[in-house]
Order: sequence, then C-alpha cells, then structure tokens
Amino acid sequence: MPLRRALLLTFGLLLCTLLTTSALAQGGFGHPAGDPGLELFGGYSSYHPGGTLENKAIPNFSTGAAAQLIYPTTPFAAILADFSYHRGSGNTGYDFDFGVRLHRRIWKIIPFAEVMIGGQHLSITGYTTQTSPTYSFGAGVEYRVSERLTIRPVEVIGLNTYFNPNANQANGYNYLNGYRVQSGLVYNFLLPALPPPVATCAASPDAVDAGTPVKLAVVTKGFPPKHHVSYQYATTGGTATGEPDGATVDTASVKAGSYTVAATVHDNGRGKRRMTATCEAAFRVNEQHPPTLSLSADPGTVHPGEASTITANGSSPDGRTLTYECSASGGKLAGSGSTYTLDTAGVEPGSIAIACSVTDDRKLSAKANAVVQISEKESPQELAKVTASNFGSIGFHHDSKRPARVDNEAKGELDRFADAMAAAPDAKAIVVGYAAPADDTDPAKRPTVAAQRAVNSKDYLTRDKGVDAARIEVRTGTAEAQKVELWLVPSGATFNAEGSTAVDEAKVKAIPRKPLAQTKPAAKAKSNSKTKSGSKAKVHAKPSEEKDAAPAEAKPADAKPAAKTESRKGTASTAEKKS
Repeated sequence: MPLRRALLLTFGLLLCTLLTTSALAQGGFGHPAGDPGLELFGGYSSYHPGGTLENKAIPNFSTGAAAQLIYPTTPFAAILADFSYHRGSGNTGYDFDFGVRLHRRIWKIIPFAEVMIGGQHLSITGYTTQTSPTYSFGAGVEYRVSERLTIRPVEVIGLNTYFNPNANQANGYNYLNGYRVQSGLVYNFLLPALPPPVATCAASPDAVDAGTPVKLAVVTKGFPPKHHVSYQYATTGGTATGEPDGATVDTASVKAGSYTVAATVHDNGRGKRRMTATCEAAFRVNEQHPPTLSLSADPGTVHPGEASTITANGSSPDGRTLTYECSASGGKLAGSGSTYTLDTAGVEPGSIAIACSVTDDRKLSAKANAVVQISEKESPQELAKVTASNFGSIGFHHDSKRPARVDNEAKGELDRFADAMAAAPDAKAIVVGYAAPADDTDPAKRPTVAAQRAVNSKDYLTRDKGVDAARIEVRTGTAEAQKVELWLVPSGATFNAEGSTAVDEAKVKAIPRKPLAQTKPAAKAKSNSKTKSGSKAKVHAKPSEEKDAAPAEAKPADAKPAAKTESRKGTASTAEKKS
C-alpha cells in the first residue's frame, strides 16, 4: 500500500537522521557562545487537506496556529516536536508530529528542511472523528534578528494522511495529500558560554647552557574529545621544532639571557566554532664561565733524585665536570686527575717548568704554570754547619729540698731561650736534664730527678711563655750534674741524641712551682741583761727560707747562727759585728 511504504520510508529516514545527529553530537560538535540551545516557535498556520470525501473536496482550514520545540544537536541539525491546530467550515484538526531538522546558517539567513511523522486528529462535519498517522516533509527560511529572536517568514509542510468516511468499511480510505503554510517567530534560549580551552606550557630545564636543548611540554584541556588539534610554536631564542604535545628548542649559538617559547593550539572547527588556546614558558640561557686553575709544587726545591708533588686545583663556577692535563719540561711526571708526582732522577741542577690545563665539558679551559727548582746536593761539610746548637744551661743546686724546682735564676735563662725559639719558628728545642750524687746517693734514682728537671723546664716554657709543646723534646743525660741543658735545633738540622734518653712524659708530670711552707720564727734570744737602750739580740731566718719565706731581714747563705750574748753598755753584740 503506498501509504505504508511512505511511512516505512519516513521512519527509516528519521532513524538514520537521529543516529547521525547523535553521533555528531558525541563527536564534540558543541555550540559556541550565542548559538541557540533550545528554540520555541509559535505562529499562524493554515491547512489545505488536498482530498475529497464522497467526491466532494474537503474545505480548507484557513484559521490555525502552530508551535514547535526545537533542540539543536549539532550546528547543522536538530530534533523537534510539532503541534498545530486548524479549523474552518465547522471542521477542526489537530496534528502531533516528531522529526528532525537540517539547517545551514548563511550570514543571518537560515534555510532549513524538516522530516516528521506523527498523527492527525480530524473532525469533519457529518463524519466520524478519526485519528490517522501522518508523515510530512517541510522547508522554510528564517532570519536571525538577534541572538534571541528569529523571524520565520514562511514554511511549507507537505502533509500526507488518510480519512475513512465510512468507519465500518475497512478499506474505504481517502488519502489526503495536503500541505500546511505557517509563519511566526522563534525565541532562542541561548546556550551558556562554553569555557574556553586551556593550554599549559612547561619548559624543562628552565635554565641551560648554550647548545643544550630545552623541552617544551604542552597540556591542553577543554577541546572536544574527538576533535583534531594542531600545534604551532614560536620562540624568542633559538629554533623551536614541533612535536606532538610539545616542542624542542635548539639553543645553539644563543647568547646568555632570558627567552620564551610559546605554543598555539587549534582544533579543526570552522569559523567561530574554531577553538584556540595559547600558552608560553620562560627559559634562561646561562652565561658561561670558564674554569679556574691554580698550581702548586711541594716541595718547590729538591735535589736531583728527589720527588715533588704537583697539585692542580681546578674549579668550575658553573659546576661542570673538569678534565686535567699536565706536562713537565724535564724529569718524569706521573699521575692523573689533579695530582701528579715529578721524579727528578738524573736531572741536572736547574729548573723544571710544569704546565697544566683544565677543561670542562663545554671545552672551556684554563691554564697554570709552576716551577720546581733542582739544587745541588750539599757537601758533608756544609751539612755539618746546620746542626743543633747548645743555647746554655740552668742550675738546680740552690734548693736541696726541691731539687727539680725552676727558680728565678733558671726562669731568666728560660725566658731568653723562649725568645730565641720565637725568633726561629721552624726550630725545635731539646731539653736534657741531669742529676748528681748530691741529689741522691742511689744511682738508680738519679734519672728520675733528671727527668723531673727537664719536664719542669718544659712546663715553664709552654705554660708561662706560650711555646708550642710539640716543638720541645725532653731527654735525660748520663753525666753527673745538677743542671738542664737547652739545645736549639734549626729546621733541617739534627740533634746528636747519643748518650741521652727520651723522657716518657706520660709517666713524668710537671710539678707546679710552690714555695715552702712558712716556718715558725726562732724564739727570741733571752738576754741575761738588757742594754741601757733596752734592745735585744737579732734572730735571723734559716738559709733555706731565703727566697720564698715571708719578708725578713736577709742573711748571707754561709752566715753562722747568731750566738746568744749579753749586751754590754755602749757596745754591740758579737752577732751584730759579724753581720
């Protein structure tokens, strides 16, 4: 039956169109800001049925109204629902249709076409009211007045349906091939503005030396998922080479300074539907600093056959990896890295020039030079001139109760020795202590006295005079004497230690200098008689209390004790005469 075939064809077309628009919508064909999101049409409509009943033409429905609800799914298609009402000559009709619409905007003019299926509820005077299926094809044109208002001057819709004048007759269909003409206004419910796509750029590393490439990573957000995007790059320093989702900047021959690299990302939309995002990242080309180098030789002067250590101290202000290379004008130079050894075997007296260079991984370099002097070996006679010298000695025979005590006389000599050591900071001191039978009758105990004298002398030099203890060596000698010898050993000289023994300072400790305890004064001499003046005989302190005892009238060391005498009128005592 022709109507059934038409309905099937319309349904198939509608289904294909819906699937197509759905796929397009899923493909990301969104709307830019200002495109309609939902459209509502309303206006005048007239219906011309285009059929007959019992050989009489069905009169036109000259009065009517129509409404459409349109939802765009892509920039070129939409789905719609159509409702219309018509009346005329006592007849009425209602149409309910659903379909798709295709359109194309050209400037402000929008031509469109529609395909719909639905139903018609038709009431004709003298006949039973009937509801029949319909299919329709329409076309029209619209004019976009503003973002929200569109005028539809005319739309013509071909409407196909049927009407059975005899409801009891199964095959009594009368086909109605009519049309509708309508016009009106379309109100646009605008879509909200879509957020613009965003691109983020990151340069890595952001600080490089000239010649080191910079990688630019680009991350985009907001582009429709199935849209194809393309990238463009530009840089203010070097050359940018495009890659998927990024670029590489070649910084060869780029001067030191700050630069940027920018990315512009486009999708494949057309016109105002083309979406764009831009971003940029900064990077810096470092100023290149060459390395620095210093060179030292230790020792700087050697005899033929002796070795000198060559040390190259290189440094890179930019923290680069350094490579060393050294050469010598004579001898044999062996080593690697920053340390070398110069062998002078077979080299005549003179000088050897050492040249070193340091190079970083950018081929920037620095050079330095040093000289090693080769001197003739000294003869035994000349070497003998540089020997230890006997500075002098200090005595320990004044205080038998404290035989190792450094007294004031000894301190004076040690003060002069300390001044000599200060004048020769490279010299060392040898302090040799001795002991005699007067110190102890047991020969086995005398080395202990000798060691204590040497240690006490060193203690005074270090504690009171500030001499470095490491410069002083204490020893004991075998000669019988109550003294300490002071030896000054210049740098390069040797001390003849024959006949002396080193003191174990872990066992022998210095004894602090303390005076003897104050003794009670001797009893005053009792006089059998008093002189006319009433004075008594004087009593003198013992010799051992002479230096550290409380102040008293001094007496010679060899003086004898004063004898008790009687004062005679007009004469002095015997003790007074001797004193």
